[in-house]
Amino acid sequence: MEDLVVEDLPRNIGVSNFNVQLLLDLLTYCKYKLAALEIEYHSYPQQKRLVDGTVSRPTAYLKPFFEYPVIQKIAKKHNHGEDEILLKRAVQHGIIGIPKTVNVSRMKTNLNLFSFNLDQDDMNEIASLDCNARFNDLVEEAFGYELPI
Repeated sequence: MEDLVVEDLPRNIGVSNFNVQLLLDLLTYCKYKLAALEIEYHSYPQQKRLVDGTVSRPTAYLKPFFEYPVIQKIAKKHNHGEDEILLKRAVQHGIIGIPKTVNVSRMKTNLNLFSFNLDQDDMNEIASLDCNARFNDLVEEAFGYELPI
């Protein structure tokens, strides 16, 4: 990728699903500043060590989380949808969520994220869902040790 930057082909370079060790290793020899680190980020694997000090662009297709009473309660409190609550939480952590939608109405709703804020109690309640579960990391389960995706 760095060779392509010299040719002005990509505007930015980013990586996907790097763990802390791989990211630190890459930063010791890369010539260009990374523009993005895409990771799996939601209420289950909050990846605090990785998120602290990094810029992330996680995917945010989180429909299963809409069913949790904690999320529903916070959504009702703020008069916003569960999807907005989950995306807002990511935004308040400095993370850019990329919601999966082709529906224009949903796109407009997603832009409404900046019309409200979650308070610390809301953030703490959502954080309590963290059980370090990942949906995209099958290597550890299959082979018994952690590797990035």
